[in-house]
Amino acid sequence: MSEEFEQETKKELKEVIKRLEEQSVKRGLRIYEKKTKYKEWTEEEYQEGRFLKVETNTGKKYEFEEVEQFTYLGSIFSRKPNIGEEIDARIMAGNRCVAGLRRILRNKNISRQTKIRLYKTDNRRQEGKRTTKSKMESGGGKGPAAATNKGMERESKG
Repeated sequence: MSEEFEQETKKELKEVIKRLEEQSVKRGLRIYEKKTKYKEWTEEEYQEGRFLKVETNTGKKYEFEEVEQFTYLGSIFSRKPNIGEEIDARIMAGNRCVAGLRRILRNKNISRQTKIRLYKTDNRRQEGKRTTKSKMESGGGKGPAAATNKGMERESKG
């Protein structure tokens, strides 16, 4: 990616943030700097501690931290997309669910029918993840690219 393109992209991002701030003020929202991060997809190596500085039309100054990777709706977005890493993370999350399910399966106050239904539901979900992983590993594929703003919260009026 050329330096000129990167500068233009950052300029556009700053303009989007300015518009977002204008609209959020109208609706009683504010941008929470500590939760709002940004991610660049470049060939450059990630450097910790980089910030995007934005001054809005109202004079408010923001500093948004750059991150190496982030998770959005269960998907991991990183500089170098690795679908295997993402699928492993999802399987680990499923395994944590199974660990929680073990306690329920041992509980004598829960009917056998309910336990079987829970187990089958979880087992099908796990099998689907395993199948997806094997398909992705055999067929390759690239991860999607997206960005998120988790840093919006409603101002309390009171």
